[in-house]
Amino acid sequence: MKPVYIESVAGVPAQWTPTPTAALFRAVEPAYQQFISPGESRRWSKACRMGVYSAMQALRQASVTDGLGAVTVGTGVGGLDCSERFQRAIVEQQESGLSPTLFLQSLHSSISGQIALSLQCKGYNMTYTHRGTAFESALLDAALLLDEDPELGRVLVGGVDEVAPVYLESLRRAGYLQQPDADFADGIVPGEGATFFVVSPAATPDSLAVVRDLRLVHSVADETALAQAVNALLADHGLAVADLDLVLSGLCGQPVWDRKLAAWIGQLPASVPSLPFKTWCGESHTATAFATGLAVRFLNGTYPEETGTWPHSTPPKTILIVNHYQDANYGIVLLTAADC
Repeated sequence: MKPVYIESVAGVPAQWTPTPTAALFRAVEPAYQQFISPGESRRWSKACRMGVYSAMQALRQASVTDGLGAVTVGTGVGGLDCSERFQRAIVEQQESGLSPTLFLQSLHSSISGQIALSLQCKGYNMTYTHRGTAFESALLDAALLLDEDPELGRVLVGGVDEVAPVYLESLRRAGYLQQPDADFADGIVPGEGATFFVVSPAATPDSLAVVRDLRLVHSVADETALAQAVNALLADHGLAVADLDLVLSGLCGQPVWDRKLAAWIGQLPASVPSLPFKTWCGESHTATAFATGLAVRFLNGTYPEETGTWPHSTPPKTILIVNHYQDANYGIVLLTAADC
């Protein structure tokens, strides 16, 4: 793929929140009135509210008022809470007198649809629900769109997911959840939130970072196969693993799923630091969106307090994100500073 330039990034972050039965990263929802009316805020799903707010913030930061070329969104579960409530209403009301609001908000595409309606954007609009590579698929689609038609100008791309009670209960029954008093390596900590970007096909004075390449890998056999996939991506850009300044890894806390990625990280040169980004956002289908936003901050010399102090005098120039979802879907994203 040809590189795309990130012009802005905005999102709704999550905060670690222990509960009596499990720990999770719960979204810190902002005051939505700036972009969403009180009536809409009551009707919309949490995922939709977070998505529209983050999208509007990203567009404002990029000074986009009109002429947005397309919208691509990745989400794993969409408005799952609305879906569960709608199905419950079908049973309780015996399939009569049902309100269509919950059904409409339960659709995965309701997020990108509401963004388009809010912007009056009648262009290309696509939602990806490809499990753990939902955001990566949306980002790849945006890059391909801009490659085919650079005159689109700028594309809005993002990832958003919520932790609905029914989803949390499903994870608990499956035995995947980390207990509130357990170590990080004893189970996953579900996370929710939204991160959106405005990307363009060419550099501008306001460009924050560059997405150089992106690969989706399914069913990695072992750490050797993962290393081959990473090395192939880097080789296409004249790089080797030793040339990386930072690796953001998607270790989720479930040892069985993390085994291959952890083994690959253990083989990294001592000069290449790695950070497990899910310790700050939790596990979700679109965790790579958070990691991409985190990478943009690092590339611009803004280091989140929770990640510690960057040990070098200059910001990193080349960052690789390697994420996985349940050891089935792997996403590899190469980012560089805008001036590279």
